[in-house]
Amino acid sequence: MTVSNQEPERIAIRQAARWLTELHDEGLDAAGEAELERWRSACAENEAAWQKALHLQAQFERVPADIGHKTLNRRPDAGRRALLRSLAVAAVVLPSGYLGLTQEPWKEWLADYHTQVGEQRRVALADGGFVLLNTDTRIDLASDRDKQLIRHYSGEILVQSSAELGSNASTPLRVATEQGELETRNARFLVKQEPDKDQARLAVLDGSVRVRNRSGRYQEINAGSTARLFAGQAYDLRPVGERQLDSWSQGVILASEMPLKQFLAELSRYRNGWLRCDPAVADLRISGVFQLRDIEVILDGLPVTLPVRVNRRTDYWVTVAPA
Repeated sequence: MTVSNQEPERIAIRQAARWLTELHDEGLDAAGEAELERWRSACAENEAAWQKALHLQAQFERVPADIGHKTLNRRPDAGRRALLRSLAVAAVVLPSGYLGLTQEPWKEWLADYHTQVGEQRRVALADGGFVLLNTDTRIDLASDRDKQLIRHYSGEILVQSSAELGSNASTPLRVATEQGELETRNARFLVKQEPDKDQARLAVLDGSVRVRNRSGRYQEINAGSTARLFAGQAYDLRPVGERQLDSWSQGVILASEMPLKQFLAELSRYRNGWLRCDPAVADLRISGVFQLRDIEVILDGLPVTLPVRVNRRTDYWVTVAPA
């Protein structure tokens, strides 16, 4: 995976926020505390992110300065939402883009539904449809007699707008993203936020979806098409072809002559840490059906079929390099 100089830092910040949230939400047992210590010592970026998070937490919530020595001294009223409010303020204090969050990060972190890295979750919609959240995804959900609304903040979702494809939902379903608003009454489709959130990818598997731009006009995307969304516009329309873009909903990644760099980038979405692809092996091709339930097994199997080795500096810092 080609990674910018800031990428390890961004990953570390997001992981530090998750650790802090878990500490406030449920606390950690001895095994969890040990894992946190391993994560902190894995690389300089992790420890720096942890100290930054603790500093901000102490500054905005007035938590004792020794909070990070072993575990957090949790107050009864110092729950997850208070923590996340302080992290939201951090997005203003830190340099632009440092946290890798939205311009209004508290909305993302206080989302109604979310998944952790490697987790998936299905949420029912009012008209019998559903939304399936892929790894590391956050949404809000609201409905009334006039509409159903999904606010999609991050990650990837698979949406079916009604209980049965071919029958229109009684109310329109809308999906609001930073890149534009989608609307449908009868469709099955994917929306995937790009990591920098400047763009999103829409893939319509069944039915049709309308993309509403900022002037209020609609552009219709029909079944079998993908499009990129940017600033309320849909562009780069392409056929889905034989690609099974929703294979993750079945717990697998389908690869057919996929460049190794792309394959590892996809795997990295389902595991914590930094998974790097050495440029020397980036263009090697890989094919197969890979179960997402155990990413480490997939990594361990790469040297069996490809001339590569898997270097584990730590559990959180892995590089796939030439054999």
